[in-house]
Order: sequence, then C-alpha cells, then structure tokens
Amino acid sequence: MTISSADIASAIETGSETRSGVSVNTNVALQVSAALCAGRVIAEGVAQMPLKIFEHLENGTKAEARSHPAWPLFHRQPNDWQSSFDFREQMTLHAVFTGNAIAVKNSVNGVLRELIPIVPDKVEIRQNARFGLMYRIFDKDGGHIGDYDPGKIFHLRGPSWSGFYGIDIVRTAREALGLTIELERSQGRMHARDRTPSGILTYKAGKLDQESLDKMSESWNATFGPGGPGGVAVLEKD
Repeated sequence: MTISSADIASAIETGSETRSGVSVNTNVALQVSAALCAGRVIAEGVAQMPLKIFEHLENGTKAEARSHPAWPLFHRQPNDWQSSFDFREQMTLHAVFTGNAIAVKNSVNGVLRELIPIVPDKVEIRQNARFGLMYRIFDKDGGHIGDYDPGKIFHLRGPSWSGFYGIDIVRTAREALGLTIELERSQGRMHARDRTPSGILTYKAGKLDQESLDKMSESWNATFGPGGPGGVAVLEKD
C-alpha cells in the first residue's frame, strides 16, 4: 500500500469537493477561524510544555537522561533554524490538520544530531507485502531527496485506520468545514452588496402589464442588485 505525495498534495492544495460546492483542503481549512484557533490551542499547548527525556535505572527509578543525544534536540534546539518550541508547534499543527507529522533524523557517525521537519505533502509512505515501511522524501520542487526506513524517521501520527498513516482530519471533516466556509462567503457577499433596500414600492394587482413589471424588475435590480448603491428605487411609470 502506498500513500503518495501526490495524494497528500492533492488534499492540501487541491482539496476535496463538498456538497456546499467548496473545495476544502488544508490551506482553506486554516482560513476557518474556529479550526485555526483549535489547532493553535493544541499546538501551542504542546509546544510550551517542558519536554524531558528520562532513563530507567537499575534500582527501578528513573532519572533525566541529559547525556542522551536527543535531549538537546527536544529540550533546546532540534536544528539550526528552529527552537524546541517552534519544532513541536509545527509538528503538532501538521498532525492536527493532516494526521501526520514527519521529521528526518539526521545522524553523524551513528549519533543523532538534528531533526528536520518535512511538510506532509513532500512525503510518500509505502508499505510492502511484508508490512515493512519506507518513507520517500521530496524537495519543494518535487525532486526526490531519498528513501528512509522507519528508524531514520520521527513520525508523529494521529488516529490511524491503516496503522501506519494518520487519518486526514481535514478531508474527513470536509463537509462541516465546507459549509462553514460557504456560510462565511455568502454572508460576506450579502454585506458587501448591501442588499437591504431603504424603501419598498408596491402596486395594486392588475394595474401593471408584463412589460411594466419587467421594467420595474430591471429598475429595482439596477439599484438593489449586485453592486447596487442602495437608496430608494425610482421606477419608470407608463
């Protein structure tokens, strides 16, 4: 089974069509204030918590493993451009919205030196017939960087149906997100066009023929329709 980068990129960039007519992807979901705030609360909450590594001692107790190679990476700085807070916030945000957060373990002479986060749509995960996993990493232009076994990858996954790949939360909740987005858009269009008239004209039934009704409709729409300036419509009288 293969979860390709094209599949992930499609979910993130192109999205899935919903019954509301909105194509929902990760970038669009981030524009929903409730979704963004929820993701930020979780990501920032995880990032600000102290993260320490412990080792079990022979006497059954545990102690901080400050000499472990992963200690400075998780506790202070995982790479040259991120703090521990930045790294954990990014990884958690990826996991919240796409179900998966992936970082490459960069080792020198067998010693872990840095953790490099990878954007989810740049990773292709393959599971062979013997259930072994392989991670194929691509650069921002789609070029193949390399293939990595699970021992070289730090994979933070959310709830999973397959067991090796987290459920795409945005795709799963696309209908609710799509409806929210369409409601925001429709309300925005209504307020932008100011469809509420400041006056209403009425006429007695049977006093106007179809041609006059059409002229009334055209005049009214010209004033109060899309882009109309508002005010009271002045209608031509035959």
